Amino acid sequence: MRKGDDDSDRGSFIDIVIFPYMERADDVFLSIECKRLAENYLTRCYVVEGVDRFVAGKYGRTSAVGAMVGYIIEGAPNEIVKRINIQIEKHQRMGQGHRMSLANPIHWLQSVYESNHVRSEPYPRIRLTHLLFDLRHLN
Repeated sequence: MRKGDDDSDRGSFIDIVIFPYMERADDVFLSIECKRLAENYLTRCYVVEGVDRFVAGKYGRTSAVGAMVGYIIEGAPNEIVKRINIQIEKHQRMGQGHRMSLANPIHWLQSVYESNHVRSEPYPRIRLTHLLFDLRHLN
């Protein structure tokens, strides 16, 4: 069991993996990465240590879908999304075509976004669903 004290630069493991019963471990049905979010360096971490790991094929390498869960701990949700998109646009593997855009809400969750990413061979294109949970009231 992982204790959660790994340096994020050295130890990068996907947070949640959902898959049906199978023999091949790389046939993951859905990979989900979770990150804290605020109007600061955490938006860059969301992109570099989250989104880019899908784009680079480190997470969900054989899958056409994946998900990011963002826990907003501080700041305005709309400003955080703007900052994430700025980081995506500046990233060498991404750019403007990889930006997050608003998607249909899921029941009460209004902050649902999606992004689409072309990846290098041999990885298929991937669509990421971004679920942003506002936890500011818990402080």
